Amino acid sequence: MLASACRKRAAARDAPEEFPLAVLRARLKTKIAAKTERVEAPQPPFGTFDKIFYDAPLGKNVAYVSPVKEGAERPAMVWIAGGMDWGIEADSWQDAPRSNDQSARAFREGGGIVLMRPSLRGSNKNPGKNECFLGEVDDVLAAADYLAERPDVNSKRIYLGGHSTGGTMVLLIVASTDRFRAAFAFGPVADARQYGGDGCMPIDISDTEAAPRAPIDFLKDVRTPTWVIEGSKGGTSGLFPRLKKAKEDAPIEFVLIKKATHFNTLAPTTEDIAAQILDDTDAARTFSSTPRASPSVSPRTKNSGRRDLARLPSELPRRARALASAFKSRLRWFGSQRADRGDRGRAEHERAEFGELVRRGAPAIARA
Repeated sequence: MLASACRKRAAARDAPEEFPLAVLRARLKTKIAAKTERVEAPQPPFGTFDKIFYDAPLGKNVAYVSPVKEGAERPAMVWIAGGMDWGIEADSWQDAPRSNDQSARAFREGGGIVLMRPSLRGSNKNPGKNECFLGEVDDVLAAADYLAERPDVNSKRIYLGGHSTGGTMVLLIVASTDRFRAAFAFGPVADARQYGGDGCMPIDISDTEAAPRAPIDFLKDVRTPTWVIEGSKGGTSGLFPRLKKAKEDAPIEFVLIKKATHFNTLAPTTEDIAAQILDDTDAARTFSSTPRASPSVSPRTKNSGRRDLARLPSELPRRARALASAFKSRLRWFGSQRADRGDRGRAEHERAEFGELVRRGAPAIARA
């Protein structure tokens, strides 16, 4: 009996601790219900995505996912787009300028990676209501469960990524679970209240409702290797100092890409992440910040993941490499140095918009 009690105590010590954010989210019965567009997700063109329905906590949610492919198991990426309505639409496969390509196409082109674009509660025709960064976390975890059951997916190589509000969602997710191999958050905020009047939360939100929607307060609990990425021009990079301090010893790296914006970081950087994912096959994560020698091909060919970065030194910012050196396993980053000339006006507008976002009411910063 004594031996049994000792074994139980030892097992309790060895068991991973619960994530405080996961506990907090489970206890909160939210009263927030944001408006979303209740429209049918369009059918994607043959061969780009399959339109499927995955089991989520409130019922069946729609998603786009790469078609099943016979052969060896593949890595997979769950990608959360920006905006306050986490639905899916035709921009998941439509062409977009490289200065603002939010489609995450780098993770599906070439067929080496399975890309899943899940629609979350209250969006499209999904059950429930938009809970504004709360129950949506559980929907994303359900999407990962769906991928783990696919015969062509390696369940140990499921990655997570997102942009803007999707990046904020990524931080909330990795502060709630360690099921993803690695995570990539582009342009997140520290606290969802920082989206202000353009966000999905009421201005007079209570601290009880706001707490589980503020990733800055839970970064120290993150166990998943996570990269937070932003361009130096506008965007939310002004929040990096507070986020860095809040993470303490958590495995989170901050990558500031010089001369890039909140939007033109996406296309080249996701392409490089995709290349690294394809090579991340060891038991330990094998991301590297050191340029490798590989065949130089166009980033739009089906072998887009294998480009010769040594021939593109101008796209490997020194600052990104310096930041990445803190990890034993490192990831190469490079960002676009300039926006397409035709989108310059829009880029100026975006810089002003996101600069104002950071300036106007950072509750997490104000109280720090």
